[in-house]
Amino acid sequence: AGPTDNVDVSDTTVLEVDTSSNNVVIGGFTGGVQGQILYIVKTNTANFIQLEHNETVAYQNIYLTSGSDERVVGFGGWTLYCNGSNWFSLSNPTGAADAG
Repeated sequence: AGPTDNVDVSDTTVLEVDTSSNNVVIGGFTGGVQGQILYIVKTNTANFIQLEHNETVAYQNIYLTSGSDERVVGFGGWTLYCNGSNWFSLSNPTGAADAG
């Protein structure tokens, strides 16, 4: 459920997140490579998924367009780009969203 600061996204394009039993909080990733695009998709309307902006304990930090944590409470998600060291949001969260 999180916070999880080292989700391994090696060879991953779509990260489906099932929130049916818990909220899910992600603060960072491992295994991302230069040029990788990652789609994070919330596949259940229960609970929420939250990405943490610039979580300093993460292996590969996430930098979100809002400059702060972002949360999706319905279906939806994000598109992220990796430069080999960190992840950058290419979109605001889709779906029903609120501040984290």
